[in-house]
Amino acid sequence: MNAEDFDVELTCPTCSRHFQAGVTELLARPIATCPCGQPVQVDVAALRESLGLDEGD
Repeated sequence: MNAEDFDVELTCPTCSRHFQAGVTELLARPIATCPCGQPVQVDVAALRESLGLDEGD
């Protein structure tokens, strides 16, 4: 399994709720939606770095 097969935990800046989002989906579209309905922007460069992914992965 590679790092893109996992979910990451995000925190909503509006309601402070923790929720899961798929890495593959975030790399394709770096906006996740919290269960409260708030869109949460994800820094793809930071996500790739934290998972040890190169740009070509």
